[in-house]
Amino acid sequence: MNFRAALMGVIIAILILSGCSRGSSDPDRYPLFRTGTQGLDFQFSPRTPDKFFTSSLEPFQPMILEVRNRGAFPQDDERGEFIGYLWPGGYDDSILTIEPRYITLRASDLSGDLEGKSPINGEGGIQFFDFDVGIFGLPQGVYNIRMPIIFTGVYRYRTISSEDVCIDPNPYSDDRDKVCDISRYGSIKGGGSQGAPVAVTYIEEDVVSDGVLFRITVRNVGGGKVIPWEDISPALNPHTFEYGYDEENRVGITSVFVGNLPVDACTPRIGERVRLINGEGRIICKMSTLRMGTGAFTSPLNIVLDYGYMSSIRKDIEIFEQLQFR
Repeated sequence: MNFRAALMGVIIAILILSGCSRGSSDPDRYPLFRTGTQGLDFQFSPRTPDKFFTSSLEPFQPMILEVRNRGAFPQDDERGEFIGYLWPGGYDDSILTIEPRYITLRASDLSGDLEGKSPINGEGGIQFFDFDVGIFGLPQGVYNIRMPIIFTGVYRYRTISSEDVCIDPNPYSDDRDKVCDISRYGSIKGGGSQGAPVAVTYIEEDVVSDGVLFRITVRNVGGGKVIPWEDISPALNPHTFEYGYDEENRVGITSVFVGNLPVDACTPRIGERVRLINGEGRIICKMSTLRMGTGAFTSPLNIVLDYGYMSSIRKDIEIFEQLQFR
C-alpha cells in the first residue's frame, strides 16, 4: 500500500509540473502591448458638472479630468524620462478662475500612475485630477452665459518600432539555401501602430554597392501636435507660448539598430530631428556590407524616436447667476 501511495504521489506531481510547464509557454501570457496610435488620452469625468453657479456658499466647484496612458511609454526603466503638464485655458479670467494653474503628470513613483502599457499591464496607467473652478460673477444684467474651457496636455513620449528586415551581403547570388530574399523584404509596412502618437509607417529596403539602405517613413498618427522634447516645462504654458516654425513637427532620432548593431549613418543624423511635412517625414539609414558577415539573415530593424506631444480637450460650461429671494 505504501508503495502504491508513493507511486500515485509521483504521478500526480509529474502531472502538476507538466501542467505548469505548459502554462509558462502560453503565448497569451505576454500579450502585444506596442499597439495603438495614442499616447495620453484626456477625458472629462462623468462627475464633472455642465452647469456652474455664482455662490458665496460654494466659492469653488470641482472639474475632474481622467488621464489615461494608452501608449507604451514609459516602461519600468523609463519612468524617470517621462513628464508632462496639464494646463487649463481658453476662458475669460475676469469671470472665472481655475486652480491649480497646471498639474504635473508623472510615472516615477511606485503606484504606477501613468505608466505605459507593458507585458504586465496591458491597459496602461490612469489617474484622476481635480481642478477647482471659482466664479467671480457675471456682468451686470447677465444671468447666464456659455463659456468654453480647454485643457491642454503637453508631455514627453517615445516610439519604438521593430520590424524584421533581410540582411544579405551577396543579394545577387543564386544560393537557394538563403533564409531570406531582399526582394521580398523590399517594402515593409510598419503598420503605423506602435503604442505611440508618432509611428513608423513604412520601411523600404534597397541594395547599394557597399551596403543596404533603409528608407524609413515616420508619421504623426495621434491627432495632436509634435513639439520639442526639451520644451516640456512648467515655464511654458501652451495657451500663451507660441512654438516657432523650426520647433514644431520635428521628431528626434534617438537610435537605429539592426539587431544589436547600430547602423553606419542616417540622414538626418542620429541625435538630430526629422521634419514632418504634412504630418510625414523620412529617415534614410545605411548599413555597410563589411559588418554583415557572409550569409543572409533576418534581424529586427529597431528604431527609437523621442519627441514632445500636445493634445487638447474642450468642454463648454454654462454659468448661472445664483438668484437671491428676499
